[in-house]
Amino acid sequence: MRFTSTQFLTLAILLGAGRVGSSRASAETVSVSVQATSNIFASGLADTNAVGGGDLPVKILLPSGTGRTVSFLSVTGGVSPDPPGLLFPGPFFGGDGIPNPTKSPNLDPAGLVSGIRADSGFFLAGVLEGSSTVAVPPTLNFSGHQSFSSLSPLLQQTFFIGDGLTGTGSGNLQIFNVPDGATALYLGFPDGGFFQGKPGAYSDNRGQLDVSMSFSVNPIPEPSSFVMLCMALVGLSGIYTRRRSRAL
Repeated sequence: MRFTSTQFLTLAILLGAGRVGSSRASAETVSVSVQATSNIFASGLADTNAVGGGDLPVKILLPSGTGRTVSFLSVTGGVSPDPPGLLFPGPFFGGDGIPNPTKSPNLDPAGLVSGIRADSGFFLAGVLEGSSTVAVPPTLNFSGHQSFSSLSPLLQQTFFIGDGLTGTGSGNLQIFNVPDGATALYLGFPDGGFFQGKPGAYSDNRGQLDVSMSFSVNPIPEPSSFVMLCMALVGLSGIYTRRRSRAL
């Protein structure tokens, strides 16, 4: 069978499209338990001594790739920043934390990460870490902005996760964009005296949250293979055209 130059180019495009189409986004689901004593400000540290005590936050290694995002499929369980009382133990709260606390949380930067501000207190929070330490980024203020659809935190920037939904216990999954260079995600809680100033007061916290999250990754395409295929087929097309011209 003989191919014209147009047929060769068409074949190259079809084969290349099949090659590109094979690079599809992949998803990975991870489930962890986050204790109420998990100090989010200890992200990237070996211990919690300099950042208010408690336990190290939960560390999840991130999949490699481009266009990475994470969504929190479920956040269940309950946590409390209060010690158990003999008669009136403090209530437990979900991922969105304590609604309308006496003072709106305003916690300072500590360790390698930023501070955080919000409307609710003692909520599930995250920090994304890179392979190298950068300057502590600005503090994010989630006051009036906890129902976002998507968020793009910087490396080492403490961010609100809550229950991972645009509403409390309802709404759409929120999408968190993972910055380039991020290697790990930390999960924990921002805590301190009346949720103000320096982090601390972790020792008497109770409970845990069970968290299920999904990481989405767009694999790096292989354009070089497609380009080489096109060049090879165009070259063959040129050879065929020259041979046909000589035969005429």
